[in-house]
Amino acid sequence: MGSKTHLLLTATQLPAIKTHHFSNHDPNLDVFEALRASKAIPGAYGKRVNIQGTDYIDGDISTSLADNIRTATSLGCKNVIAISTSNSMISADHIGIAIQCLQDPQARAAIVKRIGKKLQKPQPPAKGSNVMTLRPKQKLPTRTLNNTPEAVAKSHKQGVFDTMDSRELNDFFDRKAKAV
Repeated sequence: MGSKTHLLLTATQLPAIKTHHFSNHDPNLDVFEALRASKAIPGAYGKRVNIQGTDYIDGDISTSLADNIRTATSLGCKNVIAISTSNSMISADHIGIAIQCLQDPQARAAIVKRIGKKLQKPQPPAKGSNVMTLRPKQKLPTRTLNNTPEAVAKSHKQGVFDTMDSRELNDFFDRKAKAV
């Protein structure tokens, strides 16, 4: 709340089927519940997450990382670090989960909305923004259906190593320092 850093967590609000950005600046928000909601994939997680009387499911269903970056810059964030945890590998698990998501009417409607957004001309981040995306350098041990404590610990360790070893992140902070 008192932090100058603005953390945005994205979830899909139901039944409205719209993207919702939770912020660490909301004094009534339990950030851990927002994290849980942001990854509540229908078919894999098996339930919706209720926050302050509203149900939410996975944020990736209704929006993309690029859309989230544009939201951050439109809110006035000048220095944006987007974190992608995507393994970018399609597996049988992903296909099964996608089929189950399509069986949920609200998840299906959100996916259709997102596809419609993808067909529109993409908008760039706000001018004057310093934006970078951190991505795993190798496949993460965690998967949609494998989030054991061991896999989470290995993914965390890999994330710390990738962050500390990131030339792009060093360049990002160099650009930020020069802008001040």
